[in-house]
Amino acid sequence: MCVLLLGCTPKIDPSAFVPEKVDSFARSFIAEIKKGNMDTCLSRVTPEKNNDGTRMSLSIACENIKNISLESGTIIAAKMQAQVGGDNSKMYVIEYEFKTGEKYSYFLLFVLENNDRLFIAGVVEKTTDTRLSTSNAFNFNDKGVKHYLMLLFMILIPAFVVITLIAAVKTKLDNKWIWIVGILIGFTKIGLNWTTGEMFFQLLNFSLLGAGLYRSGDMAPWLLNISLPVVAVIFWFKRQVILKDEKDQQWLEERRQARMNQENNNSL
Repeated sequence: MCVLLLGCTPKIDPSAFVPEKVDSFARSFIAEIKKGNMDTCLSRVTPEKNNDGTRMSLSIACENIKNISLESGTIIAAKMQAQVGGDNSKMYVIEYEFKTGEKYSYFLLFVLENNDRLFIAGVVEKTTDTRLSTSNAFNFNDKGVKHYLMLLFMILIPAFVVITLIAAVKTKLDNKWIWIVGILIGFTKIGLNWTTGEMFFQLLNFSLLGAGLYRSGDMAPWLLNISLPVVAVIFWFKRQVILKDEKDQQWLEERRQARMNQENNNSL
């Protein structure tokens, strides 16, 4: 279901989320990295990022991108986050792709806008031989047992939740709507990075139907996750108790009705 929804979603140009002045500031920062102007770059970062660690990271990035063409850069993912506080600051998260020859370079920049001033709050650079959209594609090349198990559970858990939901609707329950909401929600998260095979776990997490499939951008890896349908499992134990009580009540009612019929016959 998730795949169908994603496939039907109209493609949105990520550059639409980035104002021209922010884009120009970010690109000029990358240009200064390529030139090796570390002091200029450090003058544009936030105070907490102005340190030797950032200088070293930028120097490594400089070596990686010295042969790329900055004119080839395109925005492949972007979003804006309003910061909490009274200064109306904004954080732009922008990912750029550059291509030169057989190499691809990617920059993830965090641009902070505060009182009409722009700062670099974070930067990540990665150079690869393969385009990320290719290496992170959803395919079955070189996939292992855990990939197929994750896919299996992503099918079985939502199916179990739907079947449980139908049964709950037909069952006489107190606070039925609370049960229905609980059945629809999965607890905790067990996830898999489809590209790397890395597993991850979150204890405090809730998900609808107990499964999910998503990625943060066109170049990002697919992340699959499942959650435990705790309430759905509890419901089936509860249902057994309810059915047993109903059967006992039916047996008592039949016994009472038979006794009344016998008394009526005796009175005649």
